[in-house]
Amino acid sequence: MKRLFAGVLTLVMLLCCMPEIVYAKKNDNMVKRYTVLVLDTSSTTTFSSDGEEIYVADTAIEYVKKASSRFLDNISKSSGENYVAVISYKDSATTVSDFTNDFELLKSKINNLYASSSTRSISSGLSCANSILDNVTDENAIKNVVLFTTGMTNDGDYNYSGPYDENTVGSEWYRVDTQIELYAYANSAYFQAELLKEKGVGVYSIGLFQIMEQMPEEGQDVVSLFKLIAHDISTSDDYYYAVDDIDKLEFIFGEVADDIINQVKEITFTYQSHTATCYYTNDYFADSAYIYNPSLATMSLSFAMSAFGSSQGGKSDYSNKSANAKQLLMDIGVHEENIRTNDWFTQKPTTDSIGVVIGNMLITVQDENYTLIALAVRGGGYESEWASNFTIGSSGNHNGFDTAKTNVLNFLKKYIKEQNITGAVKIWITGYSRAAATANLVGGAIDNGTILSTDITYDNDDIYTYCFETPAGALASEIKGQSKYNNIFNIINSSDPVPYVAPSAMGFGRYGIDRYLPSRESSPNYYSLRTKMLNIYNELDSTDDYIVDDFQMKKLEMKNWWPGGDKISFIQDDTKNNYSQGLFLSNYVTILAKEFIVNRDNYVSAYQDEIREICSVVFGCTSEQSKKLIDSIIYQAKNEWGDLARSYLWNVGINPWGSEEDALQVISDWLKKAVKDAGITDYNESMIDAAGKDIGDLMLALISNHPN
Repeated sequence: MKRLFAGVLTLVMLLCCMPEIVYAKKNDNMVKRYTVLVLDTSSTTTFSSDGEEIYVADTAIEYVKKASSRFLDNISKSSGENYVAVISYKDSATTVSDFTNDFELLKSKINNLYASSSTRSISSGLSCANSILDNVTDENAIKNVVLFTTGMTNDGDYNYSGPYDENTVGSEWYRVDTQIELYAYANSAYFQAELLKEKGVGVYSIGLFQIMEQMPEEGQDVVSLFKLIAHDISTSDDYYYAVDDIDKLEFIFGEVADDIINQVKEITFTYQSHTATCYYTNDYFADSAYIYNPSLATMSLSFAMSAFGSSQGGKSDYSNKSANAKQLLMDIGVHEENIRTNDWFTQKPTTDSIGVVIGNMLITVQDENYTLIALAVRGGGYESEWASNFTIGSSGNHNGFDTAKTNVLNFLKKYIKEQNITGAVKIWITGYSRAAATANLVGGAIDNGTILSTDITYDNDDIYTYCFETPAGALASEIKGQSKYNNIFNIINSSDPVPYVAPSAMGFGRYGIDRYLPSRESSPNYYSLRTKMLNIYNELDSTDDYIVDDFQMKKLEMKNWWPGGDKISFIQDDTKNNYSQGLFLSNYVTILAKEFIVNRDNYVSAYQDEIREICSVVFGCTSEQSKKLIDSIIYQAKNEWGDLARSYLWNVGINPWGSEEDALQVISDWLKKAVKDAGITDYNESMIDAAGKDIGDLMLALISNHPN
C-alpha cells in the first residue's frame, strides 16, 4: 500500500511540468461611459415630385424628448461612472450640454428644445460629437454616440465621392434650392461616422421612419435611401434600430441604454505577472445557469486565473496577493468598496487554508434588477495548501476540499450580511484546480439548499458555477443522475493529472456536467482543432512549447547487453501501446486506486500524513528551492541507481538479516539530500524518510506488475 505515495508524487511532478496558461489587467479603477445623444430637432420637410408637393414629413421633436428622458433614466441607474452630452442638429449642430452626470439638468435642457429649420445636417451633428469626445482623455473609457435620425440629411457638407452615387436607390432626389443630390450629403455623414468608429466609438442609429409611413409610391425610393443611410451610419446591425411604431420609440431608447450599459467590455487582466484579454457583459447572466455559455466559461477562467496569488510581494509579503482579482472585478464594474477577501488571502498559505475573493454590483438583465455576487477561489500560488489536495479522509466528501468548501460558504454568508445585500441575486462562482474542486462543492451545496441569507432570493437557475481542471471531491453515489446539479460545469483537459484526484475508482465524482477539451481519442478532427488552438496559444505571453502530444509510452526491456556493443539500456519506447497522455493517466490512476490504495482507510492510516508533509515541503518553498529539490532527485536517480540495485541485492537477496525496508533506505537518503541541497529546513525528517521507502516499494511493484 505504501506504493501509493510514489504514484502521487509522480502525478505531482507531471503537474509541475505542465505548461503555464497565461492571461491578465486594465488600469482604470471604475467603468466610465461617455455617451453623446445627437438629436434631430428639425421641423417639417416638404417633398415634391415633378414640381408638385407629394408629402410633408412632420417633426419628431416630442418623441425625441420622451425617448431621451427614458434613456437618461436607464443609464443613471447603472453601475460605474456615466456621463452624457447632448447635441442638437438641424441645418447645423449645437452643443446643448457638455458631458455631465447631472441627468435632471440634462432632462431640463432637452425639454427646452424646439423644432426649427426644414433642413438637417447629420454630418455636422456627428462632427460635433467627434469633437466633444476628443476631449475625453481616459483611454479606457467606453464611448458611444446615439444618433436619432430619419436618415434624412440635406444640409451642411457634401461629397460626390463615397459609398453613395448615381446608382444608389433614391439618387435622383435633390435639394431644390441648392440642386445638390441628397446622396452627396449622405456621403459626408457616412465619413463622419467612420471617423468615430475608427476611434473605437460605438455609433447607434435610431431610425424614425414612422413619420414617412404615408409617403406615396413616387417617394418610396427616397425613403429607402434614408433607411440605407441610417443603417450604414451605425457600427453594425446590432447598433441599428428601425422604429416602425412611433409609440415604441421610448422603449427602444431604453433598450439602447441597456445595451450601452451591458455591452461587452474588453478587459486586459493579470494572471500572476502575465497579461491577456477577456470579454465581459452582464448579458452573460440573462439565461438560466443551466444553459452552458462558452463566453461566460472563458470569462470565468479569466476570473479564476486572476485569483491566483499575485506575484507581488514574492513569498515574504502576502498583503496584496489578491490584487489581480480585485482589479478584474473593478474592471467589470464592481466598486472597490464592495470587494472583500478572507484573511487567508493576505497571509502565507498553510496546509489547510483557502483564499477567496468576492465582489458585488447591481445588474439589469431582461428588464429585471439583480445583485450579481462574483466569487473566485484562489487556485494558484497557494503553496502548502497542496497538502489539503491529498487529504482524502476515511469517509464522506474529500475531506480537504470539503473543509475548504465550508470555509468559503461561511465567508460568503458573512459577506452578504456585511454588505447588506437584499432582494434578487445571481451568484457567479469559479475556480481552477484545487479551487475548482472547492467551487464545485460550493455550487453543489447551494443546489442542495444551503441557506446563504434569508434576505436574498434566488433559484438554482441563478447559480452560475464554472470550474476548471476540477478534481473529484464529491461522492459519486450521492450525485449520480441528479439533474439539479447541471448548473455546474467542469471544463477538463484529459491530459491534466489534476482531475484524476481523487480517483473515481474510490467512489469520487464531481457535481454537474463534465465538458472535456478535444483529445485524440474523443475528436475525429482533433488535429485541425489543435492547429486553431495553437494559433492563439502561441500568441500568448510567455508560453512554453506545447508538448502534450509529445507524450511517449515506455516499457522496461533490456537492450544492447552484448559486451562491446552500444551502451546497455533498460527503458524503451513502447510503440505497441503508445497511448495518449490522457488515456495513460486514466489507466494509471485506476491501477493505483485498485491495486495499491485499495480503500480510503488504508490510505489514511498509512500515507495521508506523509503525503501532506511532502506536498507542504515541495510547494511551500520558493520556486528556486523547488527546482533545486527536483533537479537533485533526478541527478541522484540517474547517477546512483547502481547503489539502489546493490542495496536491494544485498539486503533482500544475500543478507539474511536484511530487509526490503533496509534496501529502500537509498531512496530515502536521496530525498533527504535533495531537501538539504535545496536549502529547505522546515520539514519532518521521519516522514521524508518513510516517503523515500514508499517510492522504492512502488517502483519494484510497477516493474514486476506493469513493465509497460
